[in-house]
Amino acid sequence: MYMVIYERLKELEEEWRNSRSLSIAMVNRLEKMLEDLVRYERKREEKSLPERLVYDVKEFIYRQYNIPVEKLENTEQVIQKIVNKYMTISVSTFYEQDKKELRLALLKDLFKILRMKEDEVQQIANALAEYIESEVIYELRRGR
Repeated sequence: MYMVIYERLKELEEEWRNSRSLSIAMVNRLEKMLEDLVRYERKREEKSLPERLVYDVKEFIYRQYNIPVEKLENTEQVIQKIVNKYMTISVSTFYEQDKKELRLALLKDLFKILRMKEDEVQQIANALAEYIESEVIYELRRGR
């Protein structure tokens, strides 16, 4: 979600640079982005870590590609497995096997959803896997 908002802010900044004036439409778009972010954070905060991660992936796909996602069958299972595993052991990095398993699950689900070139889907899967990994490690460090 933050990446999507960042991209929208860059677009607004470019628009502002070209016009050198702040229009009502720009202010309204900024206000809508802020409302979307607050709504997103409220929905997210009431979820468990696995639910938040799945929600984040679904929201990213919806916001970035305007594709609503009901279920991420493979990804949901792997996220649950990984979170359960890492919450019971004390490590500060992901195991390579878990990274591969997560990327593979994301790829399987993303290829069903996105109609894009293979390398583009792989880039998205890698970015999402890195995000999920960083969130799990962050939660471990916080002591959850």
